[in-house]
Amino acid sequence: MIPKRIALIGAGRHSVTCHAPSLRQYASVFPDTILLHTVCDLDLSKAQKTAEEFGFIAAVDSINALFKDKENMPDAIVAVLPVSEILSVASLLLKYKLPLLVEKPLGRSINDARQFIEAVNDAS
Repeated sequence: MIPKRIALIGAGRHSVTCHAPSLRQYASVFPDTILLHTVCDLDLSKAQKTAEEFGFIAAVDSINALFKDKENMPDAIVAVLPVSEILSVASLLLKYKLPLLVEKPLGRSINDARQFIEAVNDAS
């Protein structure tokens, strides 16, 4: 089995205390299942530090950079973002039609959540 390449978007406190450790543990227990691919954060130094600490292969500072190499794109995304950014970032990510885990409320309001659901339906 070829492991699925997992990207982590967001290298803030919640990512490094909850998601990155869990992903690292899962990858160590099931190395044939997932590969810790890339950490993406607007602050490249945070992305690099998180990648190094948790065993990701690469670090980038933009979603465009994450998807630049069509031959080496992630197979799934874990996005841990501020609530204010979820709708805009998720809307960008949905166009790649990859499995996407968004860890937060779907927006700042019920209207944001409805827009998020519309974006998912439009991407399907």
